[in-house]
Amino acid sequence: MKVQLLLWLTVLIVLASCTGNKQSNDGTKLLDYKYFTIRVPKSWKRVNARGIDSFVGELHIDTGTVISFDLGWYSNDLAEGSEDYIIRSDSLIVLKKSPIPNATKPIEYYKGKPDSSIIAALTINRKQWITVDGYKAKLITPTHIGKGTTGIYIDSLWNAGNSNDRFQINGHNLNAKQQQQLIAAIKTLKFYQHPSK
Repeated sequence: MKVQLLLWLTVLIVLASCTGNKQSNDGTKLLDYKYFTIRVPKSWKRVNARGIDSFVGELHIDTGTVISFDLGWYSNDLAEGSEDYIIRSDSLIVLKKSPIPNATKPIEYYKGKPDSSIIAALTINRKQWITVDGYKAKLITPTHIGKGTTGIYIDSLWNAGNSNDRFQINGHNLNAKQQQQLIAAIKTLKFYQHPSK
C-alpha cells in the first residue's frame, strides 16, 4: 500500500512538473555559447561561423535575415559611418558623393555650425546606453524601422592579455517584429567566463 501511494505521488509530481513547463513555454529557447547564453525565439536557427581572432556566430531569422555576433578584441563598435558628414571642432561639413567618376574627394554641399536637426536628419541609427548583465552597453536602433542597425556593443567584458574583449550582436534592416525580438533577446544575455579559460 505504501509503495503504491509513493508511486502515485511520484506520477503526480512528474505530471505537475510537465504541465508547469508547458505553461512557462514562451516560444523561446536558450542558446548556450559557452562564454554566454541568450534566449531567442524558437524559430531562429543557430549557425556556426569561423573567426580568425575572435569567437563569432550567426542566428538566421529567415532565409535572408541574419543576426551576427562577435566576441573578441576587434568587435565592431557599431559606430555609424561618417562618409556623409564630418564634424570638425565648430563646423559641420555635409558631403555628397562626387558624380565625377574616379574623383578623389566628395563635393561639399553644406558647411556651417553643427546643428542637431541637421545631424539627426543625416543619421540612420539612434544610440542609447543600457545595462546588460551588469555591463554598460551601447544599444543601436534604426531611426526608421526597416532601415539601419539593431544591436548592442559592449566595450569591455574581460581583460584579455594586452586588451579587453569586446562584444557586439546586431542585425540589419529588421522589420518591427524582428527588432523587438532581438532587443528582447539582448536583454537575456548572460556572460560567464573569459574565452581563454
